[in-house]
Amino acid sequence: MKGKFCPKCGATDRPFHGGFCIDCYLKDHPGLAETEDITIKRCTHCLRVKTRGVWESGAPASMGEIVRAHVKTSLESPEVTVELVEPGEKKEVYEVTVKGALGAEPVSLTQLVTVKYEKQTCDVCSRKSGNYYEAILQLRPAGREIDLQRMRSALMFLRNEARAMVKKDRKAEIFRYEMVKNGVDVYFGSARAAKVALQHLQATYRPTVKESYTLKGVDKETGKKRYSVTYSVRL
Repeated sequence: MKGKFCPKCGATDRPFHGGFCIDCYLKDHPGLAETEDITIKRCTHCLRVKTRGVWESGAPASMGEIVRAHVKTSLESPEVTVELVEPGEKKEVYEVTVKGALGAEPVSLTQLVTVKYEKQTCDVCSRKSGNYYEAILQLRPAGREIDLQRMRSALMFLRNEARAMVKKDRKAEIFRYEMVKNGVDVYFGSARAAKVALQHLQATYRPTVKESYTLKGVDKETGKKRYSVTYSVRL
């Protein structure tokens, strides 16, 4: 570097790039690594966020990935880290650090990025609040006497089945429960999920099952009739 000086600040003891010291060059080229503030829709009920048209988890780790996807950098071999520094309901602030190389010089750039949230209700929460469902499993005793332990065990079994399926299909959630005189009605958001859960329940508890269908209306997009299915499950 001997004989070089920065025409902007006069420095002579720093690495140089493009005829300027590295510090001045970075100040004049903020676009080397930048992330604009982000506005994103967030469900007021489940706190999921909508990205690429899909409702996804709004957990800090997931939001970190979303922020990371918005980072633009021309540094070589970039490594991006994202840290939540200011949580909030309407907005959150993340610290974004990009480490990479500018020519032969290692570079580390840090900036704060604000994520603003727009309140909305996701499709699943909207259906839940509107008493939507595609299937009901009616858990009832096989005889006159109710085996409460068997009933509770079967209900817990269905809960666990639904939780496992929700990871791939949110409609697999159990939308609600209704206690009745001699059992409980379990409302599923997805008929497919209800059928899978019922098949697993049958393999374990060997209940007697009857099914019936109820016309719910007509799908506006496809014009096809929509039905809900009710399974009467005798334990």
